[in-house]
Amino acid sequence: VCFPGGYGTLDELFETLTLIQTQRTTPSPVVLVGKAFWQPMVAWLKQALVEEHQTISPQDVESFMLTDDVDEAVAHILAKCPECGPVWEHPRRQVAPSPGEIVAGSDRW
Repeated sequence: VCFPGGYGTLDELFETLTLIQTQRTTPSPVVLVGKAFWQPMVAWLKQALVEEHQTISPQDVESFMLTDDVDEAVAHILAKCPECGPVWEHPRRQVAPSPGEIVAGSDRW
């Protein structure tokens, strides 16, 4: 799930899309939240990379969804990844130590 951001966000997004495109990772749902932010970029991808230069396929631009609706995003993720399930639990609860429990040089904390 990507929200509007800067270079770091775009780097992570395109790295993920590249790994999916080149089949270097298991395909997973990619959701771009914030249509007003993402639609101009998607239009450019379609016009420049798909149509004009033909450096990516039309299917590559269909590998993610745009939405402004959180419920729609969740439904898309669960439809594409049923094993994700509606609830994720941490396998082991961890509690941060109090300042008095932290000992310099200790490997406990």
